[in-house]
Amino acid sequence: PMLCSFLVEITCLLFTIWLTRLLLIDVNWSKLLTMHCDEEFDDTNENGRADSNTSCYTHLSDFARTEPLTWTAYLLIHGYTFLLLAYAFFTTWVFYQDFFGYALQCRTILHDKLGLSERKLHSGALSWNEVVTKLAEGQESGSYKIIQPFLQ
Repeated sequence: PMLCSFLVEITCLLFTIWLTRLLLIDVNWSKLLTMHCDEEFDDTNENGRADSNTSCYTHLSDFARTEPLTWTAYLLIHGYTFLLLAYAFFTTWVFYQDFFGYALQCRTILHDKLGLSERKLHSGALSWNEVVTKLAEGQESGSYKIIQPFLQ
């Protein structure tokens, strides 16, 4: 669950960054918002392209941004991208720390506290019943306490 959650979050975040940049940098929103076309209006010439003296465009390429961004828009878009990428790197770092932190903690418990051989763990020679039996023995003997008895 932890790995799947991380992969879904990072995939959604990177897709959001890509789509946002595409829509903010490459689309001419002023042209798109001022377009007035209805179903009966046809301003295409024999090549299938819109005439330049009308305001109805028929191809997506007609809405591509051709003029450069203003400095304000440029800084806002790149600042937004930087913040989201910083969050993506932070999320990746937290996942890495959690994932390998839990693995190290499990290794410490199984190897150091319960005395299970690391070679047997890696080779798969131990069954789950043996691990649970060792855990119960550690609990009963007091070498590894999971549940602390109530002190009275």
